[in-house]
Amino acid sequence: MISLNHSIQITWNTFLILILLPSSISISTSTHFQNILHDKSWTTVFSPKATTFHKSWLTEPLILRNGITTNVLNSIFQFSDLDPLFYSSSGISASGQFTGDKAKHPNDYKIVKLELQDNEWWSAELNQPNGLDVPEASKLIDRGFSIVLNKVDHRWKSIHRVAKEIEQVMGQRVGVNLYLSPPLSQGFDTHFDEMEVFVIQIKGKKIWRIYQDPFVRAPRLDQRFKPMSAQLKTKNHTDILLKQGDILHLPSGFVHSAHVQDLSSPSIHLSFGIEVDVAFRWEGLLHAIVRSHYTEIEIKNLNSKRLKTKLQKDINSATRMLCHATISLLSTTSVNGMFGTPVPSIVRGSIYTPVDTTTTVNSLIKEKMLKFIEFFANNIKAKNSLKHWYSREELVKQCWRDGRPPAYYLDQNNQEVFIGEPPEKELSSLLTITNQELSSLLISLLQDETLVQNGINNMEKEYDRRGTVTNEQRNKNLHRHETQRQRLYGDVITKTEGIEEL
Repeated sequence: MISLNHSIQITWNTFLILILLPSSISISTSTHFQNILHDKSWTTVFSPKATTFHKSWLTEPLILRNGITTNVLNSIFQFSDLDPLFYSSSGISASGQFTGDKAKHPNDYKIVKLELQDNEWWSAELNQPNGLDVPEASKLIDRGFSIVLNKVDHRWKSIHRVAKEIEQVMGQRVGVNLYLSPPLSQGFDTHFDEMEVFVIQIKGKKIWRIYQDPFVRAPRLDQRFKPMSAQLKTKNHTDILLKQGDILHLPSGFVHSAHVQDLSSPSIHLSFGIEVDVAFRWEGLLHAIVRSHYTEIEIKNLNSKRLKTKLQKDINSATRMLCHATISLLSTTSVNGMFGTPVPSIVRGSIYTPVDTTTTVNSLIKEKMLKFIEFFANNIKAKNSLKHWYSREELVKQCWRDGRPPAYYLDQNNQEVFIGEPPEKELSSLLTITNQELSSLLISLLQDETLVQNGINNMEKEYDRRGTVTNEQRNKNLHRHETQRQRLYGDVITKTEGIEEL
């Protein structure tokens, strides 16, 4: 049971003895994960063979046995840290403010357990209407429920340090969740994620069942669905046992489940999610190119002495929005992942940047643009872009989280025209634009090197903007959690000493 007392412990009915390592361990991880991702020999999950990480990135699941030593694991997080983490989290709201009460935001945590309903396994989530109640959650663990604590990189400094280091290697932002599962339990049904994931087994053991060949490669949020049992019967799978110190890499789209088979020991693992927002995928670059083109047109019109007619304005606005809707439609209906992988970055440098120095990022971008041109030419005619416009509102909300750049969606009168139904004044103009004209327009934009470069520059600026906001919020939250733990535990929390301020 999770309990707040001077001994700080969590016990299970079947797990009574815990050997604690000194809490003052502080080992630098500044180069540890750099070496793991670049230099260590990983093993492929299917048809096991040795491989370097960057060669198999995004293509297949990988595993690294004993990738992290016990000392390094304990410098990141250990079993005795659960009480301080949970109790400080129960008093911090989703915004990071100490409320004097329990956290109430549903995205802060989940209490889940697998249940059978209508011959199908589903994740049953138990709500605590008054927020996270730690003692009550402890009792639920004894009943087989798992606890998921989200955004632990906002709550624990050493976890945040690892997340920042992985961000530097990957060139994308990282979010971290903690999963605490009791013996003989499973929290989530079989599913796939829209993000790339590194699983680090902190304590105990967990069996992962991974299915070969994803339903969707590089899926977006709006392409997620629950694979049903009948759909999985024909798919090959492999069971992988993760032990303490093992690291599992799961590319997005690969269907998986995980359960604790041990009779006595619980499992703790950290999930480092590589959050490649749509804005920084190839789809996002295409949107940025369209935006750049029409922004230039608007600037020229504002500087022109000859004012455009109302009809010309409507056609321009309608065409612009139809381009966005078409890109989104083709991205959503494509299952080969060509729109969904991250755009390589010269500025940030990352695992996506080619290892072969003879191949430049610019040449990769040109090659990709040629593929998009061919794809648009062959696929636009069969798609109803106008119909897709009507279903954009919810899709945009889901995919463009973390804030949307206003220039994507606001016309010169500051009216939002991209999401929801198109304005009636533009409907007649939309109906006059043929798919052939739309295809030709998009192809011409992708062939314009200046527009492509402008799109890349704007993408980098947007990444920096979001990163600044995220880092500021993370640092504030970390400070609030540390302050709250000091208030609750006094000098007991010493493990993060020696870790530099962020």
